[in-house]
Amino acid sequence: MSPDRFDEMRQALQARVKASRYRHSLGVSQTAEQLARIYGVNQSEAAVAGLLHDWDKSLTGDELKRKAKKLKLAGKEVREHATGVLHSWTAAATLRDEFPELSDAVLQAIGRHTCGAVGMSDLDMVVFVADIIEPGRDFPDIEGLRAAVGEVCLEELFYRTYKANFMYLLSADMVVAPPSLDVYNSLVVERKERLEAERAACDAPAGNEASEAQLLAAEIARREQLAREAEQQMALARKAAEERERVREEKRAKMQAEAAEARAKLEARGKVRLEALLQPEPEPVMRPEQNASPQGESICDSGEAAGVKTNEASAAVSAQASVEQPAALADKQPEKPKVERTPNGARIIPIQ
Repeated sequence: MSPDRFDEMRQALQARVKASRYRHSLGVSQTAEQLARIYGVNQSEAAVAGLLHDWDKSLTGDELKRKAKKLKLAGKEVREHATGVLHSWTAAATLRDEFPELSDAVLQAIGRHTCGAVGMSDLDMVVFVADIIEPGRDFPDIEGLRAAVGEVCLEELFYRTYKANFMYLLSADMVVAPPSLDVYNSLVVERKERLEAERAACDAPAGNEASEAQLLAAEIARREQLAREAEQQMALARKAAEERERVREEKRAKMQAEAAEARAKLEARGKVRLEALLQPEPEPVMRPEQNASPQGESICDSGEAAGVKTNEASAAVSAQASVEQPAALADKQPEKPKVERTPNGARIIPIQ
């Protein structure tokens, strides 16, 4: 594939996925190319498969379920409970519509980078391992996997990587897709057969006579490998437990903050209502036009004038009463008896 075409694919991916997903895809592409060079796999196909392996990660969970159902790629159980693996299958089934030149080997490697498959090709294993150990990843014993590159065969590297990923799913209480369990079981059997064959070849030099020292060395190596694997599993379990505790603490802190905020809002609302109840009602303010009398005078002016007129009327009534009262009193006084006198002027006093 030409560099220009690869760059077009890179730009299309950048426009499709989030920035963090784009950086991860670049890391997988570069790592897959390096692994392909070490283990004799087609480097161009490894780089392209690594670049496009998460093409459908831009889709939501519901969109992936609908797409997988439409393409009949997974059963209902996998669609509902293992949505995280669907993007590999949907991308492998439809990427050729975007890039017709993609080979079957590249599409197969993309489709197998999550669950894997029984009978993985070298390109499949390279892309799977690159997705796990690319520079942006960080988990317990990842450095052990990176250090094993070039030191062990590709099958052994794939087995260790697959097992680490499988144990992480178990320790994190995540659903394991049914195909993954089948793949893991097949890898365990294949590895056992491979190690037995290697041990037989090592323990049976010329003449098929195994030496006691060689048997002891093989047993020591086997036990050391088992101890390392057990330590890896414990480290994965510890990290998963720490992660779950961190998530719980974050949820607890968020709930406490929300409760405090709600309590503060309720207290503020109650304080405002209390202040409103305690505040006295304002006295009505009369507008100037309401104070004016029909004659254009204010009520105060009209009242003062009415008061003056009332006082004047009261004074007149009082004066009239003072004039009429003596006359009335005079009318009510008893009449004085008439005094009779004699011709010579002497007063005659009647006998009672």
